[in-house]
Amino acid sequence: AQLDLKDAQPLLKGKNLEQARLEVGRKLGWGVVPGSNYQARREGEKLVIHGRGSGHGVGLCQKGAAAMAAEGANFREILAHYFPNTVLTTAARQARRR
Repeated sequence: AQLDLKDAQPLLKGKNLEQARLEVGRKLGWGVVPGSNYQARREGEKLVIHGRGSGHGVGLCQKGAAAMAAEGANFREILAHYFPNTVLTTAARQARRR
């Protein structure tokens, strides 16, 4: 993707890249910087972005999770699919263990 420097200002500030990516996405569309795994370089008055993947890079696909839910999967099944070998617990249970 190529952005005018004016539109790319959030990405150029360099403080919180995820927040900047979301700000650009809200303004210009989610496909401009679809994921957190990207590189950007300035070429004249443009910012050229190359990347791969989409989202935050933590492993859960919202569309996939929604499709699983539509097919009847509950939240535990969805989380087990995306985060195998993870144990779910409650804050109350954790407090009792201390």
